Amino acid sequence: MKNGIGSRITAVLVASALSASLWGQTPSTKPPVDTEQLWFTDLSLCQSTAHRKDPALLPRIREMLQSPTQRYGNSAHSMTVCALVALGRIGTEEALAVLESVAGTLKPYYRESYVPVIRARLRADMEFPAVHTREQWEQKVAFFLQEAELAREALQEALKNHPQFGDPMVYPSRGVVAVRVLLEMAEAAYANGVKEALGFFQGLALEQDDPSRVRYQLIPLNQRQRIEWLIHSLTHKPARRFRDRYELLALWRCGEAAIPAILAKIEELSSQKPKEEAEVVRVNVGIANLLEVLAGFDDPRVEPTLERFVRENFKAEEFLRRHRKGLRGVVIMDW
Repeated sequence: MKNGIGSRITAVLVASALSASLWGQTPSTKPPVDTEQLWFTDLSLCQSTAHRKDPALLPRIREMLQSPTQRYGNSAHSMTVCALVALGRIGTEEALAVLESVAGTLKPYYRESYVPVIRARLRADMEFPAVHTREQWEQKVAFFLQEAELAREALQEALKNHPQFGDPMVYPSRGVVAVRVLLEMAEAAYANGVKEALGFFQGLALEQDDPSRVRYQLIPLNQRQRIEWLIHSLTHKPARRFRDRYELLALWRCGEAAIPAILAKIEELSSQKPKEEAEVVRVNVGIANLLEVLAGFDDPRVEPTLERFVRENFKAEEFLRRHRKGLRGVVIMDW
């Protein structure tokens, strides 16, 4: 497909330099090329804990938290967050021990906003390892909030005062971090048949926080429905925006089951010949989003597909370079 969109559309795609903001600083602070392999490997390891709650990962996560500035430079913030989130997901005594061993070495922001919440999650998961009833869910939530020293009213206040809308320069407060953790806990409970788990979030201003908004929308959907919803959403964007990267990560987490649907949608979009500029932008942004997710997989269809679009300025050249280097995953802080 060749949709001549000129410098204006190029500017729209280049606006994805916003993604450089994920380093927690400015677009000029992207990790040096010589640390790219380490950075990507550690990022993907942390992201994998959404499904792989493996205590064998703990030594590597401990390393990540012991000297993040030395290890990642200006990416230290994003990787510290990813490592702490990963610790919380593993949910064992050993994970709690790692947290306690590094907590005192972390900067004050993490000790205030993340450590109490991750500690509360670990203790709640150990106290209530599996939630199968409404009563168990309510008990687990109450236990978690007590451990995190938060009330539900504090969560609402934190969300109202959190003007993130996808901006990683606005660091979340303890209350916002707690909402994100509670949504992950609710997802597990919902999967066990506790549909009432979503009721806890009614009335909370989840729209103020993109990771929370996306996760809440996805919880009731099965894998096929998630794939369909995410592909539809990612192919109807007005530009490449940081806030949409949470959806990229969610689609990648659907696993290789998403690949056929992604490839089919790319073919559908590439066959379209829109004339209105807004539609041209939508199509090209949609293809760029899907190519980036596709590049996160190990599959023989990935590189031939990326090669087709290298000359079309869909950022495919960068995705192809990463894939050939063996880098996998989606470049985004793990919420």
